[in-house]
Amino acid sequence: MSSCLPTCVRGWVEGVSSPVVGADGAIGPELADAATFIFLGTVLAPGEPSVRILAGRPGLVLARFERAFRVNPMLGDLTGQRITVGLPPGATVREGENVVFFANSWVHGEAIAVSALAYASADADSEGEVLKALAALPGLYRERRVASADLIVQGTVGEVRAADIEQPISEHMAQWMQAEVAVAAVLKGRLPEPSSGAGEATASVTVWFPEDTDSSWGQWPKLTRGQRAVFLLHHATRRPLPPTALTLPDPDDVQPSGKARAIRVQLKRQDTTGDQR
Repeated sequence: MSSCLPTCVRGWVEGVSSPVVGADGAIGPELADAATFIFLGTVLAPGEPSVRILAGRPGLVLARFERAFRVNPMLGDLTGQRITVGLPPGATVREGENVVFFANSWVHGEAIAVSALAYASADADSEGEVLKALAALPGLYRERRVASADLIVQGTVGEVRAADIEQPISEHMAQWMQAEVAVAAVLKGRLPEPSSGAGEATASVTVWFPEDTDSSWGQWPKLTRGQRAVFLLHHATRRPLPPTALTLPDPDDVQPSGKARAIRVQLKRQDTTGDQR
């Protein structure tokens, strides 16, 4: 592998860019985001899977799990366990080599097998770059939500009330709530026009959210009176909400007020360069 700074990542044909690895082969947050199973492993035996149903498949390597960078904590402590890794086409590793694998789960059962998107030789530099990329993920997620938001406001939550909306009865039906947000600043988009008969427009916006915390709705932010934040609002895409309803379907849609400046900088960059990250 040719030397480069930052660390070169193998996994695709050298010099060919991929959806998550730049042409310079650097470890970045996009790669850290795409891989949900990132670990340091020692190559034990190429071609010998620990999962029987994968026996005979090409491009497999057995690695001893040494250190987790990004692994589902529900899997427990995997230190010392043998992990079967499916390598990208044409990839090769050496027995005894220490490697950082950027992978996604493949098989969980009698043993664990993962499918690698990319990999890099493990050393202090590459491990540091992995940690840096993981630390950058919150900013990456925020940038994506900012780019997709229909309206972004900075303000304070006022009245919170149950919404009067009809919906079919089901196991996971939501108890929809409406929060009135007093708007101190509009960072993106325009405030909705006031409804007929509402009088003069006021600097406020109605935000819909589910009060429920079950698996269907638990990730949605729950707004409370007096809460001050930057709200990244998206038009509703789920019934029974009307398409004009403004919602917060992602945990990153509520940002601390202190992030307003970073959001303004991103929006200015998008306006001048068209960068929609």
